[in-house]
Amino acid sequence: MTEKQLHKLRRQDLLQLLGAQGKEAAQLQARLDEAAEELKDLQDTRTKFIERMDDKDAQIEKLKPRLDEKDARIEKLTARLNEKDARIEKLIGRLNEKDARIGQLTAEIEQYRSGEILGFEGDPSIDEVGQKLNAVLRAAQKAVAQYLDGARAAGSQAAPLPTDMQGQPSKESLPEPADSWPEPSEERAGEGQQGQEERI
Repeated sequence: MTEKQLHKLRRQDLLQLLGAQGKEAAQLQARLDEAAEELKDLQDTRTKFIERMDDKDAQIEKLKPRLDEKDARIEKLTARLNEKDARIEKLIGRLNEKDARIGQLTAEIEQYRSGEILGFEGDPSIDEVGQKLNAVLRAAQKAVAQYLDGARAAGSQAAPLPTDMQGQPSKESLPEPADSWPEPSEERAGEGQQGQEERI
């Protein structure tokens, strides 16, 4: 509305116009107040949200060392488990070796029981058995002597034999020489045959 048009208006029209503008200004002020209130609520909410985020960050910072400790413990436990697995594998290998050795010894025992180890066929006499045993024991005595000589020469830390006061191996610890064993006599041969007959 121009200034000319404003001058042409009557006083009553002017009052109405002023009243309408006043109402409009009041409405605008109310809306402005509402917007300001909403803005304040939003700012309060934002402040609370930021505080909560800060609290969460502080909690995370507190939890980080504990998580690092847990990770370190897990690493240690994993390493220990790997060590245990390696030890178990070694023990399994040793057990398999022992089982194989037990199988070999069992087969040897069966050979001794059956007489195959001494090369007997049929029903041997006591003299034959005595001669075979003497040969086996001489070979064993020779092997023991060779082992002891080799152990002494190499400075091996094999389990020491029992010694007497002068540090020499005691007589009880060494096998008796095969030459000193009595040859089976006819009397003993008869006893052996009699024992065999009783077993039969």
